[in-house]
Amino acid sequence: DANFILRHEFEQARVTGSVFYQDVDDYIFSFERLDQGVKRTSFMNIERVRQTGAELIVETYDWLAAGLNVDFNVAYIDDKILKNSLLPASEGKQFPRIPYWRINSQARYQLAQGWRLSGGVRYASRPNTNLDATQRGDTFGYASEQFIADTRLSWQANESTELSVGIDNINNDQA
Repeated sequence: DANFILRHEFEQARVTGSVFYQDVDDYIFSFERLDQGVKRTSFMNIERVRQTGAELIVETYDWLAAGLNVDFNVAYIDDKILKNSLLPASEGKQFPRIPYWRINSQARYQLAQGWRLSGGVRYASRPNTNLDATQRGDTFGYASEQFIADTRLSWQANESTELSVGIDNINNDQA
């Protein structure tokens, strides 16, 4: 594993950038399959998997307005199967269930003493569903692309109690 991180603090923001590398020998992969209508779990030893990527994180405080905090991060992940003698067709393919892109953002606004309104979005690009990259789709059983938006209103009743109400997946994304 190798990870290189640079971080800089500004008056109302912190910016973090990182690049990472991971080389794994003998990765144990768990997967499910249907066999004559019965769901079965199997395991496969993959000889070598490599992951490289980069991430940018921006955290702001009282940005554009007092009480408004916004966080944003974007990550690119290239996770490849380098050697798999049990399934050579998977070599060079993107590892299952790991999307190339992940993007997240959240905004929190202090409405009044003890009251906070927040909203966020999450995006992940469509990953492969199986080892040989032949299954990609948006139906049940597949790992799909997703874009999900959430909102929440919170009240800090006292030091140990917070009450919240919110809506997850406002846009009803069928991931």
